[in-house]
Amino acid sequence: MKSDDTEMNPETTELAYQESLTTQDALSRRVAAIDTKLLAVFGISSFIVTLVPTLALPQLRAFGDESVIAQLLWAGAALGWALSAAFVYLGIKPRDWKIGPDPKVLRDEKWLTLTPHEYRHSRMWYLGRMYSVRLQGAREKAKYLEAALSLVVAEVACFAAALPL
Repeated sequence: MKSDDTEMNPETTELAYQESLTTQDALSRRVAAIDTKLLAVFGISSFIVTLVPTLALPQLRAFGDESVIAQLLWAGAALGWALSAAFVYLGIKPRDWKIGPDPKVLRDEKWLTLTPHEYRHSRMWYLGRMYSVRLQGAREKAKYLEAALSLVVAEVACFAAALPL
């Protein structure tokens, strides 16, 4: 499992392994924070799309000839909500999140004959690979959050424009 014939320092390997675990944990917390924000955006957007029409319906009816424009703006707000909900779903939908390595794999003789620091060195390779995959997933989630938040702002703007002053 060694990457080459050089001797690895056990203390350095242990330190690097612990830092790798810390980095993985920080990324997991970041993903959880993005998920929380996605749910908050959806909750606020849903609250707005439910509350504003209920409170403003009598005012909308008083518009007269301008009610068509107001209704189009309200339809735009509803569309903004629907699209933001879609982005929230895309951001929060379950993805592969490997914990690894598989305990069945670790029973193999090639793993069990490694010294502890050789094992940690090999695990760091796996952690590095998983970090890259998870980081890409976190970046995707952040893009969906940004899109959903932009659509909520558009939703509010449409409602504000539709309401009489």
